[in-house]
Amino acid sequence: MRIRALMVILLAVGLVGCSQTGRPTSKNRAGSSPVPMSVTARIRNVYPAEVEFARGSIWVLAGVNGPNEMTPVVRIDPDSNRVIARIDPGNGYISGGGWQMADDPTGLWIVMPTMSNPPDAFGPGPVPKDIQTVYTAGHRIRADLNNEAVAGGLALIDPATNRVRRRIMFLDWTPTSVVSTTAGLWIAAGDRSGGILALMDPRTGVFRSVRAANDGMLRTGFGSLWMSDGGRLHRLDPTTGRVTAVFDSGNVRDLGIGPDAVWITTDRQVIRIDPATNRIVARIDLPDAWGIAADGRGVVATSFRTHQLVRIDPARNEIRDRIDLGVPDPGNPVTTEIALTAESAWVVNGAELVRVALS
Repeated sequence: MRIRALMVILLAVGLVGCSQTGRPTSKNRAGSSPVPMSVTARIRNVYPAEVEFARGSIWVLAGVNGPNEMTPVVRIDPDSNRVIARIDPGNGYISGGGWQMADDPTGLWIVMPTMSNPPDAFGPGPVPKDIQTVYTAGHRIRADLNNEAVAGGLALIDPATNRVRRRIMFLDWTPTSVVSTTAGLWIAAGDRSGGILALMDPRTGVFRSVRAANDGMLRTGFGSLWMSDGGRLHRLDPTTGRVTAVFDSGNVRDLGIGPDAVWITTDRQVIRIDPATNRIVARIDLPDAWGIAADGRGVVATSFRTHQLVRIDPARNEIRDRIDLGVPDPGNPVTTEIALTAESAWVVNGAELVRVALS
């Protein structure tokens, strides 16, 4: 009887072992160690300054096709990793890189911070027929751009045709950031007095609000407008621009909006803000931190001089793993911005765009 009982026990143990074959161990289950990150593509010679994900595509801003040919906007298909469009939103000889993109119902707005002077011994000025609207102090004016200097501008791209539908030039503002809200298009810009924050109706081009502010970085999330301002982060009402909270964060390099937190990078830290309480709830050491992006799967950030992408566990507020992206072009040896798609991070790494699989 004892032998028979022992055989039954051994058989039961064997069946349990067989039934667990192929199941993930606790180390591979959700909430534990993630699948290691890996580089799956390198898109070279696009010289990106900014990368965004919008309308199902990756958009590289301030891209270059080659050493001499400027193409400020490059559109990439994330399914094939191929460039599917190159768009120059410049206005005649007003050229240079776009800096940020806002996905608006009217299209995709690109900031063009590059200045342009009237024609002189060093070259021609802008082509007036290419300029649809000119502003000064937020008011539309008639201007002869052969006699006026331009401080900056915006361009509206139709993602259905990859064509520029509209161009706006400012004689006194140099836009640095733009976001779309239900109230309109918010623009942060530098001016002769320091900076402004302006709200524009994107359909009519009428400015409904202009107020003094630093020309910082703008993001939207949690029913608010978020704006960097030197060593502080401001939370603002997205309709009026009124400040509702201020955070002493240190110099902000990038902002990321996650499902339950606002994430900031400074030169040495990743900072987490709880928008429900308006409190800084975590500071994570990351030397040379720069870009940051967050979604429901987690948080990733870059360390720009070590050329690394790090993944942060939002449950523990600590770095879980990292990947070395390699030293980029010596002429542009920094690793900066990030955009997220379903399972990948797209990272600006010098002159190339690196795609990193996150799962």
